[in-house]
Amino acid sequence: MTNNLTSKQAALLCSVIIFSSKLLLLPSLFYEANKFGAILSLVILLLFELALLFLLLKVKEKYKNISFYELFSKRIGVVLTKIIYFILFAFFLFKVVYILQESYVFLRQSLYTDAPIIVYLICILPIISALAYKGLKALGRTLEIFYLAILAFIVFCLFSWIINVTNFTFTILSNNGINGLINGIFNYSFWFGDFIFLFFLIDKFKLEKNGKKYIYSYSIASMVILLLLFFSYFFMYQSTSASHNSALLDLIQFSTNFGTLGKFDIVPIMAIMFIIYFQMSLFLFCAKESISKVIPFGHKAQPFIVLNLLLILSSFLFYNNSNNLIIFYGSHIISLSIFVNYLIPILFFIFLINYKVPKKKEKPN
Repeated sequence: MTNNLTSKQAALLCSVIIFSSKLLLLPSLFYEANKFGAILSLVILLLFELALLFLLLKVKEKYKNISFYELFSKRIGVVLTKIIYFILFAFFLFKVVYILQESYVFLRQSLYTDAPIIVYLICILPIISALAYKGLKALGRTLEIFYLAILAFIVFCLFSWIINVTNFTFTILSNNGINGLINGIFNYSFWFGDFIFLFFLIDKFKLEKNGKKYIYSYSIASMVILLLLFFSYFFMYQSTSASHNSALLDLIQFSTNFGTLGKFDIVPIMAIMFIIYFQMSLFLFCAKESISKVIPFGHKAQPFIVLNLLLILSSFLFYNNSNNLIIFYGSHIISLSIFVNYLIPILFFIFLINYKVPKKKEKPN
């Protein structure tokens, strides 16, 4: 039971994961790549996300409670399956590393503190490791408690600028052309493809009545909120959008009614912290699930020990070098993200149209 989710809990995870590492630096990077046309890049990437979600749920409907490890092993062999799982392990590990580093830099800047990275790791690693270790049921139930608060914090930041609307102009026609569009879609694809986490959950929840409706509605609603947030950020900061690195916090600080009060800065800080706790816990769980299929561990806690050591090492490697981390991800991890975001879904599609579920043999009377 520790690894079973309800459809609603799966929908909440899909909703929160939409915001993964997209509320701080990504709007600035997108604007730098394609100016206001970044909105179009974002729409295209979110449509890819929906297509991936659709494929995953269709495959689940066809194969019911079979895990993807079993499915892939039968279709492409154990060796290739283990290679794919190792690639997924690297993908999710890099996800956690990036979110860990980005959130640390965000907190240092927003709280005006020079706390060393070790303090942050002591505060966050035990919590995300405990949530991931306890299993999906604990993660899903905990998210049910905090979900409305997370949504309220984000919506508050999103609409805080409305009272300061001016005569600014906004048009997606102001862009860097087709090159900017392509750069926005592919160079920052690592920040997307998060629905692939269902790869590890697909056999761990049952689609009850209205289950798909829950998942689609929560996911689409979160995508709409994300689009509005990007639009608001670009609308407010215009040509200076590329120079900011904390979009959610910057929306609050732009408002003369809220930004000057200081205490309202706690709203985006709380939103980011709640989100990253659940995101990193889920990604850590996925990393553990994938590496456990590649390397046999004797105890459930062992992969978490390995993962924590890797996270600590990478945190010190990129300590105070967030720009190097972004360059590293943009130049080297892009191939990894393209494989996970686009090639694995092609396999889902092939399985969906080209493989029949074997029927069980009837026992003789």
